[in-house]
Amino acid sequence: MAKKKAKKPIRKKTKKAEINKLLNKRLRKLKQKPSKTRYLFIFILALVIIAAITYFLYTTYNKEPVVCTDLGCFLEQAANCEPAIYTTKIATATIELKIKPGCKLIKKILGLDSDEAAEIRAFFTGKEMTCSYDKGAFNPVLAKQISGPLDDCTGNLVDAIKAVV
Repeated sequence: MAKKKAKKPIRKKTKKAEINKLLNKRLRKLKQKPSKTRYLFIFILALVIIAAITYFLYTTYNKEPVVCTDLGCFLEQAANCEPAIYTTKIATATIELKIKPGCKLIKKILGLDSDEAAEIRAFFTGKEMTCSYDKGAFNPVLAKQISGPLDDCTGNLVDAIKAVV
C-alpha cells in the first residue's frame, strides 16, 4: 500500500492569507479619495454653519434702536445695553444720546442755542464722544450732563470739553 502523505495544515495559512487580503482591501479603501457626496455633505454643512453664525450676529448686533421720548426709557435701555436713541436738551445744547451694542454710549452735540456765541456754537456742534460701561452699571450722569465722568470716554467732544475746562 502506498503511504498517504500527511497533509500540511493549510487552513491556518489560508485564514491568515484571507485576513491579510481583507485588511489590504480595507486599507486600499481608506486610502482612496473621498467620494463626491462626502465633499457635498461637507460643503452643505459649512454653509449651514456660516448661515447660523451670520443670523446670530445679525440678530444680536442689528437690533433696531428704541426711540425714547423720556429720560427714564433711555436709562432703562442703557442699563440693559439695549440699542436706544434719545434726544434731549441740556442747558443750551441739544444732544443726541445713542446706546450701541457692547454697552457703548455715543453722545453727540447736535447744536447750541442762538444765544451762545457763534464761536462756541461752531466749536461744539457736531462733536461726539463714545463712552464704555458695564451692563447694569450705566452712570445716569452721562445722560444728564454735557460732560459727566470722562474716564471711559473718547472722541473729539472729550477733547473739546477738556480744552474748555
